[in-house]
Amino acid sequence: MRSFCITSVLLIVTLVLTGCQPDVGTLPNEDVAEINKVVRAYQQSVIDGNWDAFTALFAEDAVYMIPNEPIIEGRIAIKEMMGVYPPFPDMILTANVIDGRADLAFVRGTFSLTMPAEGEGKPIKEVGKYLWIIMKKPNGKWQITAESFSSDRLASEQ
Repeated sequence: MRSFCITSVLLIVTLVLTGCQPDVGTLPNEDVAEINKVVRAYQQSVIDGNWDAFTALFAEDAVYMIPNEPIIEGRIAIKEMMGVYPPFPDMILTANVIDGRADLAFVRGTFSLTMPAEGEGKPIKEVGKYLWIIMKKPNGKWQITAESFSSDRLASEQ
């Protein structure tokens, strides 16, 4: 009888404690669709060289982490850095995974584009991967808060 009581109490305590955990669920389909719109807008802004539209996709305090460079912090600094680049008309951006909870998500994907030639050199076809952290702001708009990307080329080939 005593072991039945102890088992019953432990079962009740376990059910109560696990029932008190917040249910964060998965990212709703509507949010995945909105994040996909950010991916498409990002791609289009790079194709057009529209760096105002590009940087509007980032949070005010976003960080942009590019290979072999210090972290670029803030939307203004991101815009200044991108402003030196021409449009990349063949940019392809693919979101392979979009996942998250509530107002926080990540996007993992791939990209390809052609880097313009420097001097007398040939243009370079660049293929790589990226990772975003993206947050839903109080106004319901998803904005990139952190981006990191890198080339699939070996460092010795760059």
